Amino acid sequence: MKMTRLIKPKLLFAFLFCAYSFSGMSPAVNAQKTKTVSTKAQFMGSEITPLNRAYMVRKDVNIRSKPKTGSKKVGKLKQGLRISTVGRAKGGWVAYRDDGKDVGFVYEPVLYPVIESALKAELQGIVSGKKRPKCNYIIRFVGKSVAEGQIFQIGDYEIDWHCSQKGKSADFSALMFLTEGAYNSKGGTMHQITIDVFDISIILEEVLSTNFLYNTKKNQLTYDGASQKRLERTPAKKVVDVASVSEALKAAVSLAHEAWNDLLWAELLKQ
Repeated sequence: MKMTRLIKPKLLFAFLFCAYSFSGMSPAVNAQKTKTVSTKAQFMGSEITPLNRAYMVRKDVNIRSKPKTGSKKVGKLKQGLRISTVGRAKGGWVAYRDDGKDVGFVYEPVLYPVIESALKAELQGIVSGKKRPKCNYIIRFVGKSVAEGQIFQIGDYEIDWHCSQKGKSADFSALMFLTEGAYNSKGGTMHQITIDVFDISIILEEVLSTNFLYNTKKNQLTYDGASQKRLERTPAKKVVDVASVSEALKAAVSLAHEAWNDLLWAELLKQ
């Protein structure tokens, strides 16, 4: 699936989410190895299937004592609040627990599934390849920002590169972001990762953006192209298996390293 990358990262999802509807949205699988277990459990007197998943509240919603609309209201969640659930009941309800206390049931279609983008530590690695420079890199999490027009957040990172090839070397930085919310309406499991490189003299645009699709259901990262076609080449393997957010971010760096062509690397090595 190709994405059109014609607008700035923080504006990209303003138009992609118009396909969502409260009744038709299927929740995303949490990238941090969300576990759904078939064993049944009891929650406030109702049977649930255990489910550990994070959500953002799409609009103000009531918390109820039972997984049905006519049950007693026991609280309310405000739009934009991030919550975690511990199970799912029949009829489209999830069991909400706050700070270790069982609170009640929330209607799942009013919630928006998200993944966690924050890193507990820096990610480091080395990438190389035939006719590619050898590069050491460090990925640092720098915080979160809001996707314009949406309730979910974007994880922001900085990548420090140190590359060398045939006696030439280059140190440069790139920015990376990961959408905590999924952008497609078919299963809600596809997230965007983009690496942005700035200040390259041969680029007419403000930035070179290299894009990836992170499927949290299939645990795969797919190369999705760059904003400057004359500066890219297709990686030998466009789809990589990943088991976590950290692995997806490192795989994106590796694929970008392969996808940037000789013309771009020659320019980067001049810096």
